[in-house]
Amino acid sequence: YDCHEPYFGGMQDCLQAMQNEEELKREDLLCKKCQSKRSLDWGVTDCEEHGNEFIDWKCMFCCSVALFFCAGGQYTFCTPCHNNAMASDLETKTECEGGLDCPLGLKSHPKASKSAAESKFALGCSLCRSQKLGIIADNEEASTGVSLEKREDMAKRFGHVHGHALAHEMNVVARRPA
Repeated sequence: YDCHEPYFGGMQDCLQAMQNEEELKREDLLCKKCQSKRSLDWGVTDCEEHGNEFIDWKCMFCCSVALFFCAGGQYTFCTPCHNNAMASDLETKTECEGGLDCPLGLKSHPKASKSAAESKFALGCSLCRSQKLGIIADNEEASTGVSLEKREDMAKRFGHVHGHALAHEMNVVARRPA
């Protein structure tokens, strides 16, 4: 249903056995890859198991995983976009709103924007996602979702490389097993 690719959805005998179950809905007919992606909790900002400590965020300016959280966690940047912002070059880098060509492999997400209210998007819990990704076949159209800039390049560009803990920028709520 999501990707429109053909797949084996089970034997007709299974379908007949399920007739006593609730009626099948078209949107529930998913290949294994789409089922897995749908269960990755994209958009979830607080994991029931791990809190918000391991929530990944999309960069507000491109289709990459954010590694920098600035202004109290209001702004989310990948390394190149953060470095551009530090050089006063704060421009969106994509018109992507998800779909088959999305570098993050997302079906849909907010369009890149300078406005956190318009473009900030949670990618869900990285720990839970790592467990779930074990069942997803490789998607050749999607990248790893991470854009990096070498430390040497950053040092040349800015004369230094500084970093700080996530807790410095936002309130981290960690949930530990009892």
